[in-house]
Amino acid sequence: MEFKSHGYASKLVWNDLSQHSSYVISFTTQHTDSHEIDLISGPKNQQFSGISANIYSYQNGYYNMFSRLYGEQRALNAAGAVVKPNDVISGWVDATRAMDQINKDYLNNAQIYALRYKIQNNVTDSNALNNIIKEGNALNDAMKKLGNSIGQYDSDGSFADHKEDTTKASDRYKYANPDKKAAYDNATEATKALINKDTGAYADQATVEKLTEDENKAWNELKVVLANKITPKVPETKVPVTDPSHLTDGEKAQVQKNVEDANKGNFPDGTTVTVGDEGAATITYPDKSTDTMGYLVRPKTDAEKTTPKVPETKEPVANTSSLTEGEKAKVQKNVEDANKGNFPDGTKVTVGADGTATITYPDTTTDTIEGSKLVRPATDAEKTTPKVPETKEPVANTSSLTEGEKAKVQKNVEDANKGNFPDGTKVTVGADGTATVTYPDGSKDTIPGDQLVQGQKGDTTDAGNITPTVPGDKVTVKDPSHLTDDEKNQVKNNVDNANKDKFPAGTDVTVGDDGTTTVNYPDGSKDTIPGDQLVQGQKGDTTDAGNITPTVPGDKVTVKDPSHLTDDEKNQVKNNVDNANKDKFPAGTDVTVGDDGTATVTYPDGSKDTIPGDQLVQGQKGDTTDAGNITPTVPGGKVTVKDPSHLTDDEKNQVKNNVDNANKDKFPDGTKVTVGDDGTATVTYPDGSQDTIPGDQLVQGQKGDTTDAGNITPTIPGGKLTVKDPNHLTDDEKNRVKKNVEDANKGSFPAGTVITVGDDGTTTVTYPDGSKDVIAGTDLVIAAKGEDVLGSKYHSHKNGSNSSQADRVKGASTANGSIANAGNNLAVKAETDNAIVGVKGESDNAIGNNKATSLKTLPQTGTKDTSILGVLGMLLASLGLFGFKKKRDKE
Repeated sequence: MEFKSHGYASKLVWNDLSQHSSYVISFTTQHTDSHEIDLISGPKNQQFSGISANIYSYQNGYYNMFSRLYGEQRALNAAGAVVKPNDVISGWVDATRAMDQINKDYLNNAQIYALRYKIQNNVTDSNALNNIIKEGNALNDAMKKLGNSIGQYDSDGSFADHKEDTTKASDRYKYANPDKKAAYDNATEATKALINKDTGAYADQATVEKLTEDENKAWNELKVVLANKITPKVPETKVPVTDPSHLTDGEKAQVQKNVEDANKGNFPDGTTVTVGDEGAATITYPDKSTDTMGYLVRPKTDAEKTTPKVPETKEPVANTSSLTEGEKAKVQKNVEDANKGNFPDGTKVTVGADGTATITYPDTTTDTIEGSKLVRPATDAEKTTPKVPETKEPVANTSSLTEGEKAKVQKNVEDANKGNFPDGTKVTVGADGTATVTYPDGSKDTIPGDQLVQGQKGDTTDAGNITPTVPGDKVTVKDPSHLTDDEKNQVKNNVDNANKDKFPAGTDVTVGDDGTTTVNYPDGSKDTIPGDQLVQGQKGDTTDAGNITPTVPGDKVTVKDPSHLTDDEKNQVKNNVDNANKDKFPAGTDVTVGDDGTATVTYPDGSKDTIPGDQLVQGQKGDTTDAGNITPTVPGGKVTVKDPSHLTDDEKNQVKNNVDNANKDKFPDGTKVTVGDDGTATVTYPDGSQDTIPGDQLVQGQKGDTTDAGNITPTIPGGKLTVKDPNHLTDDEKNRVKKNVEDANKGSFPAGTVITVGDDGTTTVTYPDGSKDVIAGTDLVIAAKGEDVLGSKYHSHKNGSNSSQADRVKGASTANGSIANAGNNLAVKAETDNAIVGVKGESDNAIGNNKATSLKTLPQTGTKDTSILGVLGMLLASLGLFGFKKKRDKE
């Protein structure tokens, strides 16, 4: 006996206190029959001979007690008589002899029992017994083969690789196709069940042989499938593609290479990779098995799809390390212009201090263009804009200045540019008065002679005696900086026609790339008309001037002398223009104001717009200028003309007569009225001051004429749009006004008609032939109820209606609107004295701003009130005309 002590079992799992001691007790027991009678017998008359050991253990105050018996046990009852089978079963001996002739080593018990049963039933038929014996031995052989099909009875190792464990551990099983593995598993389970000695079911020889065949076939069909054995490695990065649904051949090749590179040493030789249209890779192994791999591509980012184009020319800047905001704006525009059609919509370009452009695409990915590719140090000529002296130097011969005259011109230029030219700048004057400015770095500027010298009146030079007339209409060109030959010809024709009674025979007019026109007289003297007075960019063009229409400020600056503004007055005009266009002008736009208040808007790309001074300034009442004291009356009827853009001399005379007659008691002696090609009348008073009446208030196209504006009368929408601020419409409100006009004129406007809406709702309809119609903003928008301003031309009446002052006397309106406007002065007074504040601005707009009134009387699609209100309007209008002059004097 062996006893073991494991000591104290600790309650702390990490503290093992076991002692693991043991000891052995050995003994020998024996007995003789003479003593059996003395042994106690058990309940079943059995006797035990041996040792009984009772063991006690005391450890840590706890008792363990158990007993063990060691010895032998025997039965005391006498053995009974043995019954033999042949004594009770007939034929048992013969059957046994027959069974002994059958080899039963591989048969299961069910098969053995079946064979004995058949023998027992045929024990008297020797032939049958022989057949059964043969059947049994054949079945035994078949069962051996079945067992060997899974390596069960293999004595010499012939079927070792058929063993189930060996098979399932092999690659041929692990990487076989699932259906083959399942076939093997099923056949093997059936085989194991049948060969089990105790539990196997009966099966005849044919069944056993069929199962053996199935097992061997299933085993033989277990083969390594490379697609099952190999796990392809997915490339770490996806290929960016333009269209994930339709990869290009180049993109497919990149996907293929990525898969092959990721699986070097993983794919066996002979493996091929093909890529489909959607980027999925099919891997074909040498055994023709395949794997498929997806998620290998992604859509390209905007930055990956786009290659920014670098502008052809670098922007000259004062300091390449610290660009000004204006310089940054120019670089930005250069990049944007170079990439029109290349950058997706919504792309933003920002420029850093060193000129580096960062392009941020709509998907937030970015590209950069280094500043060194976009900017360069500006030359002195590029950094400096020479100032032209205010007065021209009178010379005897503008084509051949004397040395003394040249010296005077030189001094004039130097004096005008004190503090402007860098030290070391030299000015030289040519024979025709042209000044060449040579800067310290060798770069140059020139000022044409005709801007610096003039012939003495009564002199022999033509330039001294002639002042060219600037045409009334500008030529609309694609690029104001680079006119085409056809555009130059149009400018030339305009200048020739405007001066046909002024230029002597032999005068030659030449037009430069920017539209600047040089007039070469027969005597060799010259005059120049700047290009920005002759051409304008077309809307939608690549130039800023082509895309932007400056907004004219609502209020004019009152000045002492409209022909000679002070610096302070010029600054007021500049501020007004800047404020009116703060959301319109791009960064870097420069506004300069001339002596007569004319504002020149120079955009970052160098293109320009001009706002005439008479739209920006007005003389103060009681001033010494006639223009400051006189407001021309617009004639009651417009002259019907064939082409409102190109009046004939006879049509101009009719316009002139109408203006003269309407103002015969108002214009002082010596007042001259001249009419431009578009009907615009310029009133020049004896003191040299001027007023202008826009042509669209004086002329109208005849129906059936060749111009679209002459043939079409726009329909005014039936309902006015309610807006928050009628003087400053939002972009959304402008779009809704535009849609209202489009909807009201469906079927009326020809294809290609462009509708633009101003800040105050005034809508300009530009037809394909270039002719235009204008619908006043007061006919299209009204102020929201909460935004009413008493006296405003958009004021909402107490009855809830919204209308302009002109609406209230519309029944009395004639084809022009002068009566209605005159009536406004009284009609507003009838409502409130406060409203008079707004009258002058409205009246002035009717005269000086062609954006504020319609070119012709426009039909209303809404309901008209032409009854008692119309009669009242007529009466008020008459009184207004009578009292107009007194009102002005009072002001």
